[in-house]
Amino acid sequence: MIQQHIDPFQALVDPNRRQMLHLLARDSLTINELAKNFKMSRPAVSKHVKVLYSAGFISIEDIGRERHCTLNQDG
Repeated sequence: MIQQHIDPFQALVDPNRRQMLHLLARDSLTINELAKNFKMSRPAVSKHVKVLYSAGFISIEDIGRERHCTLNQDG
């Protein structure tokens, strides 16, 4: 995945993305696992994940067919 940098403050404006960061602070989660915590579609969660990734808050690792999201501690 090619990372385009966006303003970190822009990424934090959305309360759903802040909640995703709180969840990822506890443990690494797949996009599907993240989606279970929100009343939105999986593609919508995926778009939020891309914003967090682009801002440098999380890293994404493809393991098999799943994408695992991990909070970047250095953020």
